Amino acid sequence: MPPSGRPGSSSAHCTRSRRGTEGCSPPAAAGGRETEPLPFDPDDEDADLRVRPDESTSDILAFYARARTAADRVIDEVGLDETGRAWTGEPVSMRCTLIHLIEETARHAGHMDILRELIDGATGDHRTDAA
Repeated sequence: MPPSGRPGSSSAHCTRSRRGTEGCSPPAAAGGRETEPLPFDPDDEDADLRVRPDESTSDILAFYARARTAADRVIDEVGLDETGRAWTGEPVSMRCTLIHLIEETARHAGHMDILRELIDGATGDHRTDAA
């Protein structure tokens, strides 16, 4: 179990969350383009985040790479003011979607930094110990 005691508190959880956000948000903002399906479960709101027993780190990273490639393709093809629909059904522009992706990336980078601190105890970006 991860240090926090929550099953979703791991670098794999952060990566799985990023693949969903990055893989779905730009295509939605570009008019609802098809995306690789995520493992949603109506009885488990965190199913798309949880690492399955049969899923390897390589599987998670490969899925994230495909999501990034799809997002990059859509971002290259549309303008910042083009709109689509968010998962909530609300209209959203590519500009707002990209701002959301920056926010999510920063949030998850912070989560992973906290997890690293729990492992090695080092804080900040200036280590004082000899490497």
